[in-house]
Amino acid sequence: MRKKDCVALIDISHQGGLGLLSRDFIQAMVHYGGKYRLIDFVLSNCCRSELDIVGILTQWNPSPFHEYIGTGASWGFDRLGAKLEILPSMAQPNQDRSCRSTLEAIRENIPFLEHYHPHSVLLLQAERIYFMDYRGLLAFHQKNRAEVTLGVVSAEGRMPQCPSVTMGEQGRITAVGQAGEKTNWKAMGAAVIDWKLLRRYLLQSNPDKTADFYADFLSSLLQNKESRVFGCPFHGYWRAVTGVESLWQGQMDLLSPQSGLSVAEFQDKLFTNTQTPRPPQYLYPSNYLQNSLVAEGCSVCGCVRNSILFPGVTVGEDAVVGDSILMPGCVVQAGAQVFHSILGQDVTVSSGCRIGDAFYNDKVNVIRSGAVVLSHPAAQQGKGYPAYSQG
Repeated sequence: MRKKDCVALIDISHQGGLGLLSRDFIQAMVHYGGKYRLIDFVLSNCCRSELDIVGILTQWNPSPFHEYIGTGASWGFDRLGAKLEILPSMAQPNQDRSCRSTLEAIRENIPFLEHYHPHSVLLLQAERIYFMDYRGLLAFHQKNRAEVTLGVVSAEGRMPQCPSVTMGEQGRITAVGQAGEKTNWKAMGAAVIDWKLLRRYLLQSNPDKTADFYADFLSSLLQNKESRVFGCPFHGYWRAVTGVESLWQGQMDLLSPQSGLSVAEFQDKLFTNTQTPRPPQYLYPSNYLQNSLVAEGCSVCGCVRNSILFPGVTVGEDAVVGDSILMPGCVVQAGAQVFHSILGQDVTVSSGCRIGDAFYNDKVNVIRSGAVVLSHPAAQQGKGYPAYSQG
């Protein structure tokens, strides 16, 4: 038995909310920022925080995700004494895995945690965009002799899907509400929990009942007025990717100097296992680029503004791309127009086709990976499920 002060658990076990974009793989693997994946943020934070033991809680063990994570070498987990392990569900074949809660996922992996006999568990959610050194959160937890410490962010302009938090004097949490409630703070998806306390709760609770971390575990803990539950404010850039709109906005923030998210700091703080052995960009002499990120291997002959192009994207002559995200391998043929949209991997937009509207941007248009858009998003070639949706 190896004794560790803290073991980190990254939760990607819940069902995603990105619809067509996460139909074929785990939501945490969705592309971000021209080169990265959503999972890169939390893994990079763990690496920079010098956390040695990290487990990833997932519903299944798909080969693309396993291949991407590998030994964890891209995030520094190949060093002596470090370990990054995928912890798939151990549910029976007749069980509905999509209903498994975070607490159920942890209960199934008690042996993994017991092997390291940690003092505390750092529970993290993967679909969050932020940079943080978790050592500060752990120090705050220890200083206050807390049983649970939640990282919290200001509720102003934040995602309504995130649980609300009410804090009293000295950062002590008095209530944890449901998503959508109006309070000054929201849970950011990073929590330090006393392992003995959590283990006791998991072993005593009903294993057949789906329990929620906030509504059940924390709420029951807060019923005891002597419980020590604290909130540690985080003041940097933070965004929860809970749906298509938040994914689109989170990437558009890269193009806005006022957002607080800087592409320049990615080089030092964000690590990835994305391999892009592609040639340099080709920019046609008559092309027009404005406020956009264009990755290597792209060929741009048309107009691109306020957009992010991942590796291998082609924009044909007289084509227009605006306020959009084009994932790897997309082709926008000559004369086609794409506005306020997210195109999945290897989408082809045929010549003369238009997706979205340059002036009316009510909802984000989503085209699933591999679709071929002919004359209208509803007309497509490919798999049997829809290619087009609005998020």
